[in-house]
Amino acid sequence: DCEGSFTNLQETGYLQGGLAYKVVKILRDTPYGALPLIYAACQRRGKQLVKKYMSVWRNTRPSLSGRDLTSLGVKEGETIGRLLEHLLRMRLAGKVKSRGEEIEYVRSYLKKHG
Repeated sequence: DCEGSFTNLQETGYLQGGLAYKVVKILRDTPYGALPLIYAACQRRGKQLVKKYMSVWRNTRPSLSGRDLTSLGVKEGETIGRLLEHLLRMRLAGKVKSRGEEIEYVRSYLKKHG
């Protein structure tokens, strides 16, 4: 239930500061061909979110790759996946807008966490 999923996110407070990321997490494993069906099943707010996902959020990715992270000094392993997911969240929220800002964030992270 499209409306139920998005309404539940709203009621539990998950939409604050991470709306795009939450929608991406819900829909990213959905086959593209099924998205119009989900859109059709939704009410107004759900339709807006699915449309935004289909037109913008679905194609949003961090500029940096795992290989880039290792070249910046991030140790191989789970940290790379977590950092890439965090960079995606920040990119979707508009907190980083360029490759350079992503690099600055990673360097800052490494200073704090080693």
